[in-house]
Amino acid sequence: MNSCADSQQVSDKKFCPSCGAATTTTCPKCQTKIKGYHQISGVLGLGGEEPARYCDNYGAAYPWTEAKIQAATQLAFELKDLTEDEKQQLKNALPDIIRDSPQTPVALNAWTKDRARR
Repeated sequence: MNSCADSQQVSDKKFCPSCGAATTTTCPKCQTKIKGYHQISGVLGLGGEEPARYCDNYGAAYPWTEAKIQAATQLAFELKDLTEDEKQQLKNALPDIIRDSPQTPVALNAWTKDRARR
């Protein structure tokens, strides 16, 4: 990840060194530029900033977020101690669990409450 793709183009990579996926600087759904780290001239930045999960123009999940949701869904369907109904409930809850929104604690609470009743 190069969160300073505009100002530090020398650090750009065609592929992510962590996962091997092709890198991008635009939303694949709407082509809006993905905002990175806001660099201020003369100020040292000290952070490995997490990439955004969703497009701030379109609201769609970025490919890395979609991949995490798909992987979590696949893992849920491989769990042997979940019923088919529970697997489907978890699959439906995952987007809200991953998203940082007012619905996140509701989805987490509903999922854990259902599991506790078992």
